[in-house]
Amino acid sequence: MNISYRIRFLCAGISVVLLFLAVSAFGAAAPSARTPGRVRGRTERRYVFMKLSGPMPERLPVLYLFEPKYKTLRQVLDVLDKVRKDESVTGVMIYLGSPQIGWARAQELRTALNACKLSGKSVICFM
Repeated sequence: MNISYRIRFLCAGISVVLLFLAVSAFGAAAPSARTPGRVRGRTERRYVFMKLSGPMPERLPVLYLFEPKYKTLRQVLDVLDKVRKDESVTGVMIYLGSPQIGWARAQELRTALNACKLSGKSVICFM
């Protein structure tokens, strides 16, 4: 490879990086064309989506090798509590796969969902 080709390749790479930086800086500084919170004259609806399937223990094991792929019941209840208190969220959508929970945990989950519903949030569950 000739030195002039290397210099051309280096200059092309630098110009691509500079172009990328200029475009990203311009995009960050540009104002949004949409008014936040409004969509075609209606208020924007924001939902929190949760997928409940698999084991849902009370707490995580003390010793584990990798991060578990499931959520604990406490984490799910904390999210529902945040949804209930957040004014910008319209409601919660829950996909029920096959959660491995007993009657007591199901009742606790039902109580948290009912609290969300009583606070004016919409609760949508589907399988």
